[in-house]
Amino acid sequence: MNKQFLKGWTGVGVGVLVGLNGMALGADTESAAERVAAARAAYETALAELQAAEAELAAESAGGAVVTADTSGERLSGADLRLAQPEGAPAEQGEPGFFDWDAWEKSVDLGLAGSSGNSENLNFRVQLGAERKTSKMETTATLLYRLASSDGDKTENRFRFDIRNDWLPPEGSKIRWWAKGSYEYDEFQDWDSRVSGAVGIGYEFVKNDKHTLVGRLGFGGSQTYGGANDDFRPEAVAGLDYVYAIKDGQQFKAGTELLLDVSDVDFYRLNSYAQYEVLVDAESNMVFKTGVAHRYDSEPGAGADKSDLDYYATLGWKF
Repeated sequence: MNKQFLKGWTGVGVGVLVGLNGMALGADTESAAERVAAARAAYETALAELQAAEAELAAESAGGAVVTADTSGERLSGADLRLAQPEGAPAEQGEPGFFDWDAWEKSVDLGLAGSSGNSENLNFRVQLGAERKTSKMETTATLLYRLASSDGDKTENRFRFDIRNDWLPPEGSKIRWWAKGSYEYDEFQDWDSRVSGAVGIGYEFVKNDKHTLVGRLGFGGSQTYGGANDDFRPEAVAGLDYVYAIKDGQQFKAGTELLLDVSDVDFYRLNSYAQYEVLVDAESNMVFKTGVAHRYDSEPGAGADKSDLDYYATLGWKF
C-alpha cells in the first residue's frame, strides 16, 4: 500500500487522539473553547495529509500523473487538489475535422508543352489535389483542367472535379464503405456538363507497407446537361485501385472503373489511369509525375470520339 496513503490515515488517527487527549489533560487549565480549537487544528492538518495521499494514489493508478497539493495545515477543498500531466507526456487529441485546413495534404501540379514553326501546338494541364487521412477515414479531392490547341484551334477544353471518402475497416476487417461525386465540363462532348455520384462497398484484397489493392462495387447515377439526350442514367459501379510504395519518395498508382447503365447495358463508361510519382526535392516537396489516363464512352453523342487518351508529365509541390 502507498506509504503516503498510510501516513495520511495515521495522521488522522493521531490528530484525533491528540485532540481528545488534550481535552482531557487540559481540562483544569484551559477553557472548553480552547480545547475544541486545538483538537480541530490537529484534525484538519491530518485530513489535509490524507487528501493529498489519496490524490497521489489515484494519480498513480491512472498512469503516473503528478499531484500538487497544499499541505500547509489549512483545510483543503476539492479544487486545491490538482492532477498535473507528467512532463513530456503528449496531450490527447481527437480526430482532425473535415474543415481542419492543417489536416489536409495539398498539392499543385503543372504541365506545359508546345511547339511552333510549321505547326503550332499547345498543351496545358493544371491539377490541384487534397488528401486527408485519419484512423477512421480517407478523403481525396482533385480538380483538373486541360487545354490544348493546334494551329490556333482549340482541340481540348476540359474541367473535372472529383471527391471520394472511404470509411476504413475496423481492426480485423477488410471491408470498407465509400462514397464519391464528380462534376465534368467538356467543350468537345455532345453535352456541356455532367454530374455523377455513387456509394458502395470496398474490399481490401491486399494491404501492407508496400502494396494496397482495393476492389469496389456500388451503385449511383449520372446526369448530363446541354446535350441532345439529358436523361438520368442509373449506373452500377465496379472498380479496382492499386498503390505500390516503391521506396521512400516514389510510388506507382493505377486504377480502373466501369460504370454500366443498368437501364440499358449498351451504355457504359470506362475510366482507367496509371501514374508514377517521385519526390524530386525533399526540402521544397517538389514532385515529378508522369502518367496516362484513358476514358471510354460507348455512346458519347454525335461528333464525339468514344475513346480519349491523355498522357502527361508534370512538376508540382506538396504543402
